[in-house]
Amino acid sequence: MKKTIMSLAVVSALVSGVAFAALPANDSSKATLDFTGNVTASLCQVKTDNLSQTISLGEVSKAALTTNGKGEPQSFEINLVNCDTTTADIAYVLADANNSTPSTGTAPDYLVPKSGDTAAAGVGVFVQTSTGDKVTPGATKTLKADANNGSAYSEQRIPLRAYIGTLNGQPGVLGNAAGQVKAGTVNATGVLTIKASATNVNPVP
Repeated sequence: MKKTIMSLAVVSALVSGVAFAALPANDSSKATLDFTGNVTASLCQVKTDNLSQTISLGEVSKAALTTNGKGEPQSFEINLVNCDTTTADIAYVLADANNSTPSTGTAPDYLVPKSGDTAAAGVGVFVQTSTGDKVTPGATKTLKADANNGSAYSEQRIPLRAYIGTLNGQPGVLGNAAGQVKAGTVNATGVLTIKASATNVNPVP
C-alpha cells in the first residue's frame, strides 16, 4: 500500500508540473535573484556573518563625558576563517565611511558620527585594540596570526573595542556651541580592510 501511494504521489506531481508549465505568462509571477560575493587573494576570509556588524555602544551621560571624557568601551571582534597555514601577519586599516581625509591630510583619530537634527555633537567614536592601543582611521595595524608550531590556525580573530568620547579625548564642556558636548544619537560607520599575509605585510592600500 505504501508503494502505491508513493507512486500516485509522483504521478500527481508530474501532472501538476505539466499543468503549471502551460500557464499563461500573466497567470504567474517572477522573482529575480541577485547573488553577490568576492574572490580575494588574502590568505584569510572574513566570516560571512561578520561582513556587516552593528556594535551597540550603549548610553553615556553628558555628565560622564565632562568628568571622564569617554564612555565605557564595548568589546567586539572580527572573525576570519579558511586561513592558510602559512598565514603569519594580519594587517588591517580602518576607514571612516562618514568622513573623508581633509585637504590638510590630517584625519581625526575617531570615527565621525552622522549629523542630523537629533544627532549628538562634540563627540566621536574611538576604536582601540583589545589592549587599548588606538586604531586611528587610515593607519595600518598589524597583529601576528595565532599558530601552533609555526602553522597558523584556520580561524583567526581581530579583537577590538570602541567607545563614545569627546573629540579631544579629554573631559568635555556641556552646551550647544561647536566642539561642545550636546546630547543626541551617535551613529558612525567604519570599514575595516583586512589583509592576511605569509610574511611581513606592507600597509593595506
